[in-house]
Amino acid sequence: NADFVVLQASDPIEAVRLRAQRLYVVRRGKVIAQTPARVAELALAGRPSRVDGARTLLPLAGEEGDRAAVGR
Repeated sequence: NADFVVLQASDPIEAVRLRAQRLYVVRRGKVIAQTPARVAELALAGRPSRVDGARTLLPLAGEEGDRAAVGR
């Protein structure tokens, strides 16, 4: 059986931490549910205007070495 879920996350830890959006649910090889990707719109100088939290990771101020998702 080809049963699986496609999540909007860059890795398994991000999937859990961000409670990732389920993009596709597949049962027995057929898509049974589909949801558009979640994208945030930002109004911050020097930042992109649209951010996909699963693809754009930026360091937060004071957290050198750590990465946090933007757009959640």
